[in-house]
Amino acid sequence: MRRSRAPIESLLPCLAFALLTIVARAPLRAAEAPAAGMQEGYAALQANDLPKAAKAFQSVVDRDPGNGEAWFRLGLAQREMGRYDAAITSLGSALAKGYAPPLATTSLAITYVAKKDYDKAFEYLERAVKLGVQPGVLQTHPGLAAIREDPRFKPLLAAADKASHPCENDPRYRAFDFWAGEWDVYVSGQLAGTNVIERVSRACALLENWSGGGGVGKSLNYFDPADGKWRQDWVGDGGQVIHYVGEAADGVMRMAGESHLPNGVKQLARGTWTRRPDGSVHQLLEGSRDGGKTWNVGFDGIYVKKGSPPPASP
Repeated sequence: MRRSRAPIESLLPCLAFALLTIVARAPLRAAEAPAAGMQEGYAALQANDLPKAAKAFQSVVDRDPGNGEAWFRLGLAQREMGRYDAAITSLGSALAKGYAPPLATTSLAITYVAKKDYDKAFEYLERAVKLGVQPGVLQTHPGLAAIREDPRFKPLLAAADKASHPCENDPRYRAFDFWAGEWDVYVSGQLAGTNVIERVSRACALLENWSGGGGVGKSLNYFDPADGKWRQDWVGDGGQVIHYVGEAADGVMRMAGESHLPNGVKQLARGTWTRRPDGSVHQLLEGSRDGGKTWNVGFDGIYVKKGSPPPASP
């Protein structure tokens, strides 16, 4: 289930405070002096004492110039105090130290918005989109409200959404889309059941919902970018589980794997889904109990769009 996202920056003080409560239990050694400044800064942020927070984080970067998080926190405090040029310098230092590039870059854009330098703000927003900033941040962060009606904003938001949801635009994830839809399923010319194949998770997977023959079952079908393979995991109400792995090409999905019966018996399984010229789909499922020497047909059906006439033979 997708969960709503708060603006990234609004979450950080809470996380910092959680860290503070843990670290505060241990005595500080001399080598841990920069951490003490961080703790003071976190506490000041919680108290909304921005000058004190800025002073604490400044003390950290003075002693430890490589602390990217301290530069970032300093920049946020400076921005909220209206010290925009100082904030830009501090946030730029955080970015140079490699601290959370999407966040630091977006924060620089927000600072330029506050400074009313909208051209520079869009320059950094373009960088942030390329770095993977979430579209929800662009849509909801109050620091970007002043530029949301700018004609440059909408294309950036669309680009961020596209980058955050690659499955909708990557043909590898869409190779099995020919199976998506609401179907009547026929075996030997007789209606055997119905199947609803839904695109889910923003087109990153297909969810099968089978009903027929007195039983029901579901499968999750998805492309795994790690190895370039498709997978299907089926669970029927009778306890059978099937795990498939395969590939799609030219309107045909071929998968192979194992079927696990409720009694623990395993057998080889394979399936082929073929898109027919009229848009119907031929599904052939087979099993082997002798290690693949012989194969038995377990299901041989034709999918037609729900309410359509029965199909011709394969």
